[in-house]
Amino acid sequence: MIRSFPGKLFTAFESVIFIPVRNLSLGSSDCQKCSKKPRPLEPPWKILFFGNDYFSLESLKPLYAKFCLEVVTSDKSLVKKFCEHENLLVHNWPLNPSSIAGKFHVGMVVSFGHMLPKSVIDSFPLGCINVHSSILPKYRGAAPIAHAIMNGDFETGVTIMKIHPHRFDVGDIVRQYRVSISPEETSQELGQRLAVCGGQLLMECLRDMPKCLQMTVPQPSDGVSYAPKLTPSMAKIDWQKSNARHVYNMHRALSHFFPLVTTWHGTILKLLDVRLDHKTRNADTDSSSKISNPMAEVDASVSRKSALDFLNSDSSCRNEQSHSRSSTNAGHVQFLRSVNVLKISCRDDNVVVVNRMKINGKTISASDFFNGYMSKRPKEQWRFGL
Repeated sequence: MIRSFPGKLFTAFESVIFIPVRNLSLGSSDCQKCSKKPRPLEPPWKILFFGNDYFSLESLKPLYAKFCLEVVTSDKSLVKKFCEHENLLVHNWPLNPSSIAGKFHVGMVVSFGHMLPKSVIDSFPLGCINVHSSILPKYRGAAPIAHAIMNGDFETGVTIMKIHPHRFDVGDIVRQYRVSISPEETSQELGQRLAVCGGQLLMECLRDMPKCLQMTVPQPSDGVSYAPKLTPSMAKIDWQKSNARHVYNMHRALSHFFPLVTTWHGTILKLLDVRLDHKTRNADTDSSSKISNPMAEVDASVSRKSALDFLNSDSSCRNEQSHSRSSTNAGHVQFLRSVNVLKISCRDDNVVVVNRMKINGKTISASDFFNGYMSKRPKEQWRFGL
């Protein structure tokens, strides 16, 4: 059988396929659905990193060695210098969301110091995660490391959390890692350790991504505390309210930022090197170091007395005597010529030791301070905080 078509003859041995014209249309709804099908999120991950300081750098280095990334940072920052040396592409802040749309899977924020707007966070299919140097929700804020040491904490850690728009440090927890704090460790030393831990924790998250982002947990509603930005006023010593351990903790926490400050008869004095006295360091200070409020120690000492003694005495009188005894020598200064140090008595009658200080813009030794200032006054006036 022969079928005729305009301009063509087909025999019965030739096959002809009739295709409806509507199925050839490139504008059909079926093809549009195919073109809109999302691509699966899978490695290798493309990362946009946000950071500025040394803490950021300890996360950036391992990420740069393993992943494709670009960086958002500030001019003249440590991170900017590293990027220039390694020829990493740098974006200026504030960031235009359209400049990164569709280019990255995830944003990673480490010690950046700026709040990311929702438009930037939404640019990443996997969202943004942040490295925070505390066990959240404890110590939300700008200075968790210093506040942990200043409060005499024995433990802190690192939290990886999802970034929530409009608020700092409230996002769901991805991972946490705890570390102990040495009784002699400074905020600078602890910060270096936590920075390395943060980088390692980020690498773990990337190996387990996106699963780890689907198994986050909200931060607990209890145990919330804050670690506000450090200011010079935090370094002022109140000898009448501070025990020796607390003064030393202040030095460990703040000395990298601000030296501790007191006064010598109206003249500002900065203490540059503060240590615990040997006797104080070896004493059993667990009770005082675990009390976040130094004034609570007086009440604790009263509670340790026997119930009979307490009932047979006037409680208000005992409290006044306790305050009086503990603060009589607070701020009193001695000079030990043999070892060239000053010993300053604290509220608990323990002492801290200082061998360098700054007064009237000049850094001097303990012997210089004795010869230039203490020796010119009677011993009754050898006291700081006046």
